Amino acid sequence: MTIADDGSLTFGQGRLEVTLRPMTDGELDRRTQAVGGVSPYTYEDVVFEDGLARSRFTVFLLSVKNYEFPKVVIDPAQVELIAANGRHYWTLNRQQLETYFRSYATGYRGNEYSDFQERMDVLNGTMYTDDAVFSGQENEGYVVFPVLHEDVGAVEVVVHDAALRFDFRDVPAEVVDIGYRFERKVGKKSWRESPTRTASVVH
Repeated sequence: MTIADDGSLTFGQGRLEVTLRPMTDGELDRRTQAVGGVSPYTYEDVVFEDGLARSRFTVFLLSVKNYEFPKVVIDPAQVELIAANGRHYWTLNRQQLETYFRSYATGYRGNEYSDFQERMDVLNGTMYTDDAVFSGQENEGYVVFPVLHEDVGAVEVVVHDAALRFDFRDVPAEVVDIGYRFERKVGKKSWRESPTRTASVVH
């Protein structure tokens, strides 16, 4: 594992790199604004009654660079966040997020529905997919979890069953579980405000 200044952790095996990076709300907003659209990942500039910022979700950028194996497959549905307090969180898929945001689109006309469509467009273009990453290719996208409770300090994100080799039937013959450990100060509204990083690999 290597640790980068941007808060990311990278698992390497030969010339394969699987990187996980915690995203701040500010970074997510800037990326969305750069391509136009309404951010599905944050509350953007919403001001709450208590004057405090809130995170809508917990978001990581998952990146795969494969220059080692004929094919690598990571299923975002098999990524789990385990909090030090014992809570387990699994990634939210597109259908779950669509259901969540559809509740804000009270009708099929007007600004609410337009915002809903823009959020879906952003999700479709930015969430990590389970497409095979063939030799010489790269893939990246967001994995999204429910927002963490304020009492959560240390967390481990585990990429389960990353498939590195396949047999002649295209069935995974070698899989690995990759664990990434992060910490934050308890009581922060967003753990991403001050992450520190450690790393481990679980085979």
